[in-house]
Amino acid sequence: QQLLEYRLRKGAARGIALVLVPGTGRILAMASQPGIDPNYFWQADDRRKQDPMFSPVFDRALIRPLLTTAAAINAFGMDSKILPATVRAPDYGLSRETVDEYWRIFGLELPVHNFLPVNERQATTGFSEADTSRNLSGIQLEVGLASLINGGSRVKPFLLSSLYDHARARFYRRDDDAIQRERIIPPAAGIQLRRELLQQAPYSSKDGFLFTHGHVTITRNRGLTDYRIQEVLCAAVPRDMPKVLLVMAVDYGTLYPLPARSVGGKKKKRKKRNLAALGHRLLPVLQEYGSRELTADFPGGKNEENYRRFLISTRLELPKQKKNNARVDVVMPEVTGLSLRKALQHLTPYHLRVQLKGSGWIIAQNPAAGEPLAAVDVCQLTLNSGI
Repeated sequence: QQLLEYRLRKGAARGIALVLVPGTGRILAMASQPGIDPNYFWQADDRRKQDPMFSPVFDRALIRPLLTTAAAINAFGMDSKILPATVRAPDYGLSRETVDEYWRIFGLELPVHNFLPVNERQATTGFSEADTSRNLSGIQLEVGLASLINGGSRVKPFLLSSLYDHARARFYRRDDDAIQRERIIPPAAGIQLRRELLQQAPYSSKDGFLFTHGHVTITRNRGLTDYRIQEVLCAAVPRDMPKVLLVMAVDYGTLYPLPARSVGGKKKKRKKRNLAALGHRLLPVLQEYGSRELTADFPGGKNEENYRRFLISTRLELPKQKKNNARVDVVMPEVTGLSLRKALQHLTPYHLRVQLKGSGWIIAQNPAAGEPLAAVDVCQLTLNSGI
């Protein structure tokens, strides 16, 4: 809701918001706008390339300030203190090549494995693959920032935290010790990186870590100039050891100045609300989730509307069934006592699928003789060679 409100107020064309536990990769909330109906998740393949959550849309310069700070902390060692922005050299004196090398060291450009339901055709193609333009997807932003603030481990995001068995009335929960993590930097350096990095953000407070940044990209393609205006918000709580991480990013798809919104034919004065103000409003919400145990609730019954849509879509996707030539007034013939060859001659006009048990002469049949065949597709015959 906050993402949608911010997009409409600021005139952004699309955006993403993702909340996860940085230590495990568990996804708590995810929104991608404009999106698709989640009741038809199998349609995601057709719109995957347009989805900013999984396609390389966001310029990596959005999180470059955080990267250069992390690179300086790691490069200068645990005993060095990072100077504030007012007195330090640009990029902390690091060369561009050194900063680019830390993109590789911290794994910020690595593809993120596909954690959404997929069909057989998608199984060999993961979302968030590496891109030649060196842009990042929304999920890459989230996983990359999580590895910087969780102590230097790269996690794999997941949606499913537990399974519920209705027959046994029991939850089967995911074991945190079994979650896959990839160590990027040594543990001691990772703890130092987290402590120093979370204190450097200009908007951070005792309530949590807060970072915002905007960037304008100018590219030329076939003689045309393309302007891309983007913003990112990163918030985490608590600040000392984050348990919840939010990343929200928007892509305007237009040039400044943004068009004024009109209400009732009159231009509405745009309120000065930026991502930093939005982050401060969201920190208490994130703090609530970070201070309590996150467990799944008892699953309720089926949502009747979603179930109805599922049935409708299933009928639409089913292959055409062969027409049943049986009429309502057609009944099962008597085949007991006949040989199998004679019985099949009698049953052929009814287009039934015959199941056999034993060999010899027919001693039993199902359906019984005289039963209607309007809703019957299978005929079971029992044979015995001793008769």
